[in-house]
Amino acid sequence: LAERYDVALMTCEPPDVARFYDLSASLRLVHGGLMGGSGWTRIRHLLMRLGVIRREARRWNPDVVLSFMDTMNITAVIGCYGTGVPVAV
Repeated sequence: LAERYDVALMTCEPPDVARFYDLSASLRLVHGGLMGGSGWTRIRHLLMRLGVIRREARRWNPDVVLSFMDTMNITAVIGCYGTGVPVAV
């Protein structure tokens, strides 16, 4: 996709986590760094992810947000709610 479209990849992993695959040099990569934790830290990270997704959706104004994992699907839908950006899960 990155060869034909302007693509940004957002991950909630911290920047120092090793990737499992190579990414196109033209791809914009954003690290949320909001994974893990337990108890209140985990809840705080989840709520902060909503804000990060909303902020980035407003900043980039993408044609669509694609989400591929069950918990992130819910987070993407809620985070983009009201932005006018469609979400495909």
